[in-house]
Amino acid sequence: MEETTVFAGEPANTLSDLLDIQAIRDVVMRYSRGADRCDRELLASVFHDDATLEYGTFYSGPALGYIDHVLEALRTDSFATQHTVSNVLVELDGDRAYVEAYAVAYHDRTGARRPEETGRLDLWGGRYVDRFERRGGEWRIAHRNCVIDWTFASRPDGEFAWGPPWGRRDGDDPSYCIPTTGR
Repeated sequence: MEETTVFAGEPANTLSDLLDIQAIRDVVMRYSRGADRCDRELLASVFHDDATLEYGTFYSGPALGYIDHVLEALRTDSFATQHTVSNVLVELDGDRAYVEAYAVAYHDRTGARRPEETGRLDLWGGRYVDRFERRGGEWRIAHRNCVIDWTFASRPDGEFAWGPPWGRRDGDDPSYCIPTTGR
């Protein structure tokens, strides 16, 4: 069984802690910008080369493979996207950090690339539950679990193209037990 830590979100104690937390928050924000601008280099800069991701049925595996997968999907299936991030909670643990960031993503599919689907809009709200590691003095994501709390899809079938993991309103939510070891 994988070792876990309980996410407690302890406050920062030193100026060094605050600088680390800001560096981590900057990484979280760069992810959104990289996704929305379809910038492969920027997306790659937020992950360690051996990072892993869990995005439910959409993708699970190496971060660098995800980048190519998601950029292809964004370029061919969305006219525009906007990933907004808030409530970034960081718990430092030496050269590791456990981070929960709330996110809402808008995928505008108004027909620019698929005229037969004019007016389609997909939205999801959830959280990035991340394990960061500082290597060579730089904070990056070592493991990400994207947890979906709600979705809205204006597709004719009403289905959102992404399966679990789904958020919970109890101690079994993925943000409470974050893996501390890689996969």
